[in-house]
Amino acid sequence: MISTATTPIFRSNQNNVIPAPLGATYNIGGVDIPVKEYMTFPDLGLSTPLPVIETESDYRWQYGALMSRLKHPEWYTDEDVYQTIEELKQWLKENRHKAKPTDPIYTEE
Repeated sequence: MISTATTPIFRSNQNNVIPAPLGATYNIGGVDIPVKEYMTFPDLGLSTPLPVIETESDYRWQYGALMSRLKHPEWYTDEDVYQTIEELKQWLKENRHKAKPTDPIYTEE
């Protein structure tokens, strides 16, 4: 099953946005991710600024999963990789509208 869950964006007040300094990053799992801005949510009892980061679109994420399985099916011994490939292809065809302008578009050759 392919997960396409998204996290809703909560902005209680634009005044809670703090610009991030140029080059600001936040380390997640050993990877430094660029920070767009910081947000505070005092109405929720959160006064510590939380980093806001860019994430991949669902489309790019699924595209990357497909390309990885096509290039290295041997890495996916715990799944029916060929069934997953077909499911990913179908998802990409049905969800092309979710792609950002900078995302690669899947087309069958």
